[in-house]
Amino acid sequence: RGNFHNYYTFNPTQERTRFLEHDLLSSLRDIASQRADPGPALVLLDVGCNEGDLTLAIYDLLVSTITSRRVIMLGIDIDHVLIARANEKNPHKDNVYFQQIDIMDGDAPERLRTWLALQGGPPLFDMSTCFSITMWIHINLGDEALRIFLKKIGDVSLNMVVEPQ
Repeated sequence: RGNFHNYYTFNPTQERTRFLEHDLLSSLRDIASQRADPGPALVLLDVGCNEGDLTLAIYDLLVSTITSRRVIMLGIDIDHVLIARANEKNPHKDNVYFQQIDIMDGDAPERLRTWLALQGGPPLFDMSTCFSITMWIHINLGDEALRIFLKKIGDVSLNMVVEPQ
């Protein structure tokens, strides 16, 4: 349900990060510079992370340009097989995490807040990214579910990047 194995063979991460570099990095630099305390990490959520390729590419992009803070990312997907693959290929196990969470489940926001608390970071994600998932939600679950999805992401995030489809 909702999974797309080998997604990145059709949508290479290099092509996707190329479009993110300026705006995403600029926004995250602004977020990092607005914090009074230089210690806290930037914490990002990638919803619908699939096998984690884009999550890892975004992480690599961020740590290569934002050196003033630690970057932590959590990638979530509804498919446990995809999450297992993401965990297998993850070279950044201290900073990038993958979990099987369906954001549409009623307890998903609480599970995400608990995860944030365990990281010792801020109570909300600094930014959440939602790539290539809005159409699936809309087609399979309808208009109201898309509104609920956006609200759930907004409830756990200070900022969000949503790829319209």
